[in-house]
Amino acid sequence: MIDGATDLYADAALPAASDVQWLVDTIAERLRQAGADGYSGGGAALLDEIARYICDQMAALDFPSDRVPPACSLVLAADRGESYEITRIGDATAVVAGADSMVLGTDFFDRREARAVAAERAGAAAERVTAGKHWRRLETMTSGGLESIFSGHPNRALRPHTIAGSWEDISGVLLCTDGFARLITDYRLYGKWSEVMVDALDKGLACLEKMLREAEADPTSARPGRFKRADDAAALLLTPTMGGSA
Repeated sequence: MIDGATDLYADAALPAASDVQWLVDTIAERLRQAGADGYSGGGAALLDEIARYICDQMAALDFPSDRVPPACSLVLAADRGESYEITRIGDATAVVAGADSMVLGTDFFDRREARAVAAERAGAAAERVTAGKHWRRLETMTSGGLESIFSGHPNRALRPHTIAGSWEDISGVLLCTDGFARLITDYRLYGKWSEVMVDALDKGLACLEKMLREAEADPTSARPGRFKRADDAAALLLTPTMGGSA
C-alpha cells in the first residue's frame, strides 16, 4: 500500500504527470518485479534496495539537486507461507486481527502536521509556511530519527518498522493509508482498531469507506489540525486461507 506525499511543486522534474506519480509508479513496478522473482528477504532490505535504485534513476534523469525529492509512505506485507512480515515507513498503518492482535502505526506525522497548521493559522507568512513544508519533508528523509518517509534522497535515512508472526489464529490483516485511518484518528467513528477490523471482515471495506466519506462531508465533524479536510483513502484487507497463508 503506497501513499504518495503531496507534491511540493506545481511542475514535474521527472517523466510523469508529477514527481510523486513517478516515484509511486517506480516503487510499484519494483515491488511487482520482486514478487515475480520470488524475493524472500526482509521488507526493510527490499525497501533499501528500491531506494538505491530510485536514487540512481533520479541522478540519471538529472533531478535538480536543489529540489526536494518526491516521497511517500508505504506498508507492505510479505507472505512466508505459515508466517507473515509487515513493514511500514511513514504514516501508513497495518492492523493484525486475531489471537495476537497488533497495530503497526504512528501518530508522529499527525502531531507534527497539527503544529504546522496551528502556526499557519496564527499568521505565519506564506513564504515561511512553504519553507516549513520543505524543511519537514527533508527532515523526515534524512534525519535518521525514529520516523521517516520513503525517498531516493542521496542522504536518505530510512527507518522502517516491522512486525512478524504466524498466520495461525489470524482472522485478517488490514493495510491502509492515513486517509483511511481517519476513521479513528480524525472522525472517531471507531474507538479501537479491533472494532474497525470486525466491520471490515463482516461488512467489507466499501462500507467503511462510505462511512468515512460521509464524515468528511459533514461540516460539523471537521478536525482543526489538518491542512486538508479530506484525503486520499486506500485500504487492503488480507484474510488467511485454510492452509495458513494469506
